[in-house]
Amino acid sequence: AELAEPLAQHAALLHVARRRLAEATAGAAKGLGLLRQSGLFFEAPAVLRREDAADMLQAWMDAPGAERAFADALARDRLAVLDGALPEEVVGPLREELRRLRADGLLRPDPHDLCNPGHISGYLPLQSAALRAEFCERSPLLARACGLLMALPGLLEALLPEELPEGSLTVPMTILASCYPPGAYYKEHLDNYGGSGDVPRKLTFILYCNSPSPAGGRLRLQPPRGGQDLLLAPAGGRLVAFWAEEVWHEVLPCEEDDRYALTLWVFDRRRAEEDLGAGSVEVGDL
Repeated sequence: AELAEPLAQHAALLHVARRRLAEATAGAAKGLGLLRQSGLFFEAPAVLRREDAADMLQAWMDAPGAERAFADALARDRLAVLDGALPEEVVGPLREELRRLRADGLLRPDPHDLCNPGHISGYLPLQSAALRAEFCERSPLLARACGLLMALPGLLEALLPEELPEGSLTVPMTILASCYPPGAYYKEHLDNYGGSGDVPRKLTFILYCNSPSPAGGRLRLQPPRGGQDLLLAPAGGRLVAFWAEEVWHEVLPCEEDDRYALTLWVFDRRRAEEDLGAGSVEVGDL
């Protein structure tokens, strides 16, 4: 107990130091023109953004209008949860595709990540038409889930035109697949601290690929407009969205099961273009 407070302070200092290092690294990369080549700012092809996410969701659910309630909650509470975004019979096979990617080395640990120790992750190969074609053949259910995630920002622009005018979001061709083995966790953080060197994330989307009742690995969210913290189990098929600069969150330690998830960070178009120079946000080839 006597060590708890010093350890917490030490962890907080490490978190701040890592954030400042990331900002400095991003600033240096920007100056060297590296970010533009990294794939981080490649925009999703229009063919993906035009896909009708509302129809996709309603085809899987018995709750007409769920997308409207989801959008309203996101605007009102700055976070939203949608259960059943993936049907239960799809989640298990999709998780097997993630396990195969992990076995093949696409998901790897990062021993230098002090804020997210123990996790295994990797970006899915979506940056070009050739890579996507190979990925769709190799992991068809994952490809379908990625299509859903990439279609959601366009749906939200249509449902929330005052807060998200049409064309205000940029959908990068980067989706993170992650696995948290037992004991892994992620300390409290924001996905965008708003610094000049930070990646201009606007919205975070997380799609869970676990059993219906996973042990541990809950997501703790702090509603920015007050209220009690929200504790969410990473139940398979559950979709979570929140504003990247507003919602502090953490992943509590996993217990018995590996915790799998897909994460898409959607960028603010204006800030992305300002960071890289006007007109430099590139569109992934079809």
